[in-house]
Formats: sequence, C-alpha cells, structure tokens
Amino acid sequence: MTVGSDSLVVIVGPSHPWARRTDVLGASELFSTPLVLREPGSGARTSFDAAVAGHSAARPVAELPTDAAVMLNTEFGSAPGVVSRRSAQSAIADGNLIQVECDVFEHQELSAVWLQPWLLEDAAYRALVDIARTGKAHDSSAFAAR
Repeated sequence: MTVGSDSLVVIVGPSHPWARRTDVLGASELFSTPLVLREPGSGARTSFDAAVAGHSAARPVAELPTDAAVMLNTEFGSAPGVVSRRSAQSAIADGNLIQVECDVFEHQELSAVWLQPWLLEDAAYRALVDIARTGKAHDSSAFAAR
C-alpha cells in the first residue's frame, strides 16, 4: 500500500554560499561537489547513487549512518548534504538548514508491505500504517495490549 511520497533534497547551513543562490542547482555542479551523504546501502544513498549513475561524482566528504547525522554535519560544517525531504522538513522550516532548489531528484512512493496477509486485520499494524500515511496517531488504544 502506498503510504506517501518523498524525495531527496540538497541542504546547506545558513552560512553556506549556496544558501543565497537564486538559480536551480544542476546535476553537473551537484555531483562535482563533495557532499555529506548517508552510508552505502541506506535507502537515501541507494536513491542518490541511482541519480548519479552516468555522471562523474566527487568523493563524499562524509558517509553517515542517519539523516540526523547528515543534517547536523551539514548545519555546522562547510559541505552540502543530501537527505530525505521528510527528514529535513522541520530543520528547514526552523531555518537551521536551507534547501537548495535542485532539478536532479525525483519523487518516490513510500510503501507499506505485509509479509503475512493477516497483518492487514491487526489494529496495531493498521494504526502504524495510518501514522505513516498521515503523520498523526488517530487511535492509540490499538497499542494498549502490546
């Protein structure tokens, strides 16, 4: 079941020169810049590597295990980072990070997958899917017996 969509975004700290740019960042400039990225094998890194296919890319400045680590490094470091839009939206809204307009990354659907059909009938699992779809918990009583 599709529960939402997301895409990668380029982020910089407020003092980075790209924070004031008014033009759209293209693939050649992005991929020739050393970036702060997620570690190989993560979903964000897999999406990034798919986008960079066919381009020559600079070595990353850092490869970190979480989006939070990438964002913190980017906010207080000198290199741009690439993370999930959903992960960065709060820090961008707060002004701690600046999203750089970029024409490289596409939106991707996020899906919930059940390996056992009976899970579709379980209230707790359905509640988790609702949280993923809406970002809000509607009925916490589904978790009471867990």
